[in-house]
Amino acid sequence: MLLTPLIDLSPLTSPELSFEWFSNKTDNPSDSVPLILEIFDGTSWNDLDTLIGDNASWLNVFYDLSPYAGNTIQVRFMTNQTIIANGSFYNDILLNEVRIVEMTTCFPPSNLAVANVTSTYDFYIQSDCGVNQSTWEGPFTFTTPFITATGIDMQVACDTYTWIDGMNYTADNNTAIYTIGL
Repeated sequence: MLLTPLIDLSPLTSPELSFEWFSNKTDNPSDSVPLILEIFDGTSWNDLDTLIGDNASWLNVFYDLSPYAGNTIQVRFMTNQTIIANGSFYNDILLNEVRIVEMTTCFPPSNLAVANVTSTYDFYIQSDCGVNQSTWEGPFTFTTPFITATGIDMQVACDTYTWIDGMNYTADNNTAIYTIGL
């Protein structure tokens, strides 16, 4: 169990809890230990969420704590390894970047997907919400398809010049055909 200290939310108008988490059980992926989140409102513990995951990537989560605005709270992160039939030895759950801040109004892009591509590129992306921008997310990877292209480039030559196929062209010989193979 991980328990935060008491946190005074009174300086925040719309408080938000956010964090990154990771759970990737490689020996039995369908039998993952849940991560249980609870909020103590000064009187009792309240369920916030139960996360169950088996993902090879870190995941970002965001929770609106507006119902607790103006109060002092605690956050509790728990697991229950006893409910897993096949054991939990290889099911580590990791947390990172736990924050309680003013609610995000511009969320980072998520669930990006690319299909049917073959040359690989990495890129970063952010949401543009007008006045605000999200954090940069990435790197994400996508691949472009292999193509063979042919075309005709017609050029009027005033003088002699060398084209990409290595041939010299003049005003009398001004059409080049070149096959591009990537």
